[in-house]
Amino acid sequence: VMLTSRRETHPTMMRYYLHANDLLLKTNRDNMTNNIPRNSGGGEGPIHTLLSNYYNDNNETKTMNPPPAIKSEPTPQNRTLTSGVQIATGDTFHSIITQSTTYHSLVQFYSPTCGHCKRFAIIWNALARSIRHLNWHTHVGVFKMDMTKNDVYAEGVDVRNFPAVYIFPRGGKGRPIELKVEGDDLEGQEGDNDNDGGDRRRG
Repeated sequence: VMLTSRRETHPTMMRYYLHANDLLLKTNRDNMTNNIPRNSGGGEGPIHTLLSNYYNDNNETKTMNPPPAIKSEPTPQNRTLTSGVQIATGDTFHSIITQSTTYHSLVQFYSPTCGHCKRFAIIWNALARSIRHLNWHTHVGVFKMDMTKNDVYAEGVDVRNFPAVYIFPRGGKGRPIELKVEGDDLEGQEGDNDNDGGDRRRG
C-alpha cells in the first residue's frame, strides 16, 4: 500500500508505505492467538501506524529511501557513455545521486519512445560533453534514467511528463529542483501528434 500527498504549501510529493509482509505478519499473529480485533480502539497495528504517519507528518523535507522492492533494469558494467552522460537505474539512483555529496547532479528522466526525449537527448549529450571539456565533471554529474524500465522514489521528484529534468544540489540532495524544459507549456500536445509516435505524458 502506498499513500501519496501533494500539498499546496509544500509542493513536494510525500510517500508512505505499508508492505504486505508487515500486514500479513500482524494478521497471522492475530489469527494464531484468536485475537482478531473488530472495533477495538487500542493497539497500534500497521494500518494505524501508516495513517498516523500520513496525517501527522511534520512536512520536513527528507531524502527518501527506496522501498525494499523497486523496478530496476540491470546495472550496466560501464554506466558512463562516451558523451559523459551516466546511466542511473532504480537500484543505483540513491547511491550515485542522492547520497553523493561531492557534486551537483543533473538528471533527465525520459522514455525511449518519446519524440521530445529523442530530440532533447542531443542537447543533453552536448551538455555532458561541454561539462567534461571544461573539466567541470568533478563538480557536476549528468545522468539519465529510463522511466519505462525503472522506478524512482525520491522526495521532491514527481515525474509526470517526459523529458523531466531535475537538479540535485550538492548541499541539498534532499531538496531537488525541477527545471523547465522548453516546450513544457505545450502540455504534451505536440508529443501526441508527432509522427515519431512519442507521447510525453507518463502513464
